Amino acid sequence: MIAGGSGIWIPAAIPGKEVAIDGVTTFVMATLAPIGADLILRSEINEKELSKLWRACLFFFCLLAGALALTALLREKQGDEWITGWVAALLSLAIWMTVALKTGQFHPDVSISGSIGGELTSPAKLSGSGLSE
Repeated sequence: MIAGGSGIWIPAAIPGKEVAIDGVTTFVMATLAPIGADLILRSEINEKELSKLWRACLFFFCLLAGALALTALLREKQGDEWITGWVAALLSLAIWMTVALKTGQFHPDVSISGSIGGELTSPAKLSGSGLSE
């Protein structure tokens, strides 16, 4: 996400530079490339019990976002490329977030255990002398 978006945030951070549509297209392609590879190869998307309908929808929306990004790139300087490019970028972000949520990428790891850590803490295991007066 950071490297793919560098075509957007680096020009925006440099005074006198403007964001170009090719930076937006690069961001879309960099965001969708790993998801497209995961859809084709055996990976977490296929192993996490996503139905064929979900995978087909993800594949369709990846193709749609990629086509919109390429259309924006090819129609540069015709006036409507920014709308098409930003729609493609927002769609690619939505796809990325959907895949991350459906595959459990943002679920916390609760495997921490110990006297203080873990889901349930026991006050009986907490030792200390308290506050001194």
